[in-house]
Amino acid sequence: MYMKYILTLILPYKQAEPKRCYDCHTEIEPTSFYRKLFRRSSTTSTTSNSSQTSYNIKRQSSVCEIERALVKKFVRSYQYAVDEMAYAIESQGSIYYNGDYDTATEAIDICFNLFEQVMKTLNPKKAYRFKQEWDFTMSELQSRLKSLPPSTLDT
Repeated sequence: MYMKYILTLILPYKQAEPKRCYDCHTEIEPTSFYRKLFRRSSTTSTTSNSSQTSYNIKRQSSVCEIERALVKKFVRSYQYAVDEMAYAIESQGSIYYNGDYDTATEAIDICFNLFEQVMKTLNPKKAYRFKQEWDFTMSELQSRLKSLPPSTLDT
């Protein structure tokens, strides 16, 4: 009777949907208690197969983390480029303009390099979605830089 009570508590959790990665929708290995309860004695073939599956899931999850970190780095560089562009626009006609213009140009170059790196890193479906989301914004940033008068410093 006591065992039936325990099974009624544990079995509903066994039927639950597996957790999935937000980006790539791969199934994340659950670390629930019920797997330990219902474990069978394993043979070497099933152990290597399950460890390989676990490795693939961890690898895919780490790839998603790398992609997220790279996109986050790109967004920060974009925000930095927008800030530097605002400083350059604001300082037009002042003695600070040349430095602000050069800094804005460097920030936008870094942002475009990261954009290309993100496009190469993401799988084609994600890259297409990312490009649709950011392509207009990046071209707008580039056109705002081109609309500014060039720096008068000879470097």
